[in-house]
Amino acid sequence: MEYSNLMSNISNIYYSRGQYQIAVDYVTKAKSIREKRGLQDTIGYGFNLLNLGAIYEKMGNRDLAGKNFRKAYQVFEKVGYAGNEKNQARDAAKRLGY
Repeated sequence: MEYSNLMSNISNIYYSRGQYQIAVDYVTKAKSIREKRGLQDTIGYGFNLLNLGAIYEKMGNRDLAGKNFRKAYQVFEKVGYAGNEKNQARDAAKRLGY
């Protein structure tokens, strides 16, 4: 398993336990790894952004949530990802005014 995927999975565990700041830390590490490798135009990067949006929304940070949802949608759109998560990102961004 790729290290960035491992970081994302750990983030999901903390998210499910309501430990949102730790979840942010891990998914941010995953996102940074992908950025350093030039992998911003990948489905995995889109999921990192989507997860950040969800975490920030739970934390009450609507601004960061909306920005990450919008970016996730843009990445999914760019890479041609047709999964339901693309629509979830779009709808969440719109709901938050992004």
